Amino acid sequence: MAAHFRKVRAERGERGRGTIRLLLVFLALAGVNVYVILVRPGNLGDVRAQVTRIRAEAQADADGPKKPTVPQRELPPDPREVAGVVGRGDTLTGLLRSRLPRAEADATSRALRDAGFDLVLHVGDAWRARRDDAGRLSQFELETPDGVWVVERTEDGLEARRSH
Repeated sequence: MAAHFRKVRAERGERGRGTIRLLLVFLALAGVNVYVILVRPGNLGDVRAQVTRIRAEAQADADGPKKPTVPQRELPPDPREVAGVVGRGDTLTGLLRSRLPRAEADATSRALRDAGFDLVLHVGDAWRARRDDAGRLSQFELETPDGVWVVERTEDGLEARRSH
């Protein structure tokens, strides 16, 4: 009978050792997965950063190409000529009214609108206004990425056109 108990104990020990071996294999596999996912270069954090960067680039491409900025011209020495660059928050009407009498500013806006300009300015657009000897606006130029808009005084008043 003692031999039988030894044999049963030996079988139970074999089963126990098999369970321990299986547990060790699973722990090793879990350790490899933790290393691959969290520790190794190219891990989950790196992949997230790449996805974020790619999404940002795709959004920038979807928004369209960056508009080229027009370099700022030096202010001319002639006080009858004023030039500058459109800044953040500037509007065409506000820009004109700050430098011209209200009637001329409104007439210039109206001439540009009648010529097809949508009256929307972009940061970096360059502009220049010239006055005649009487102080009236003789010419206004606005350089946009789409072309140059020119308003000139004629016998009939202010006329605008777009030149490329």
